[in-house]
Amino acid sequence: MAKRRLVIAAAIASAAALLISGCSGSDDASAKRACMILPDSESSARWENGDRPAMDSALTGAGFETDIQNAQGDTAKYATIAEQMLTKGCGVMILVDYQGAGIQVAATAKEAGIPVIAYDRPIEGLTTTCHSTTSQLEHFRARQFLMV
Repeated sequence: MAKRRLVIAAAIASAAALLISGCSGSDDASAKRACMILPDSESSARWENGDRPAMDSALTGAGFETDIQNAQGDTAKYATIAEQMLTKGCGVMILVDYQGAGIQVAATAKEAGIPVIAYDRPIEGLTTTCHSTTSQLEHFRARQFLMV
């Protein structure tokens, strides 16, 4: 299970790097900043114990500064975190939706020209989601790209 999370995290980090290199015309520090919002810590320990360290390691290894925060099951907090991240600047946003809170965040980021990756759960308005299930991982590997 941990190996699978690392593989997924590495794939997302690689996709994020490709998205930023293809989508960002800026050389500023925010272009190398990966922002990720986790949904909660109540529904599953995996968010803090598995996904956070795996994504931090993979994104840092790919040359990103990471900003990974947890909304703690609160849609208002999700929106506040996103607003703060976007204000500070993000080269890519990686979102795990929580009760639809990711929809507006994804739309706002896309309007600002920031690539968005929906992680683990689909987000309305995004065409590709990276799921952490084995069958979806195989599908992701077969495609070898992530286009949002």
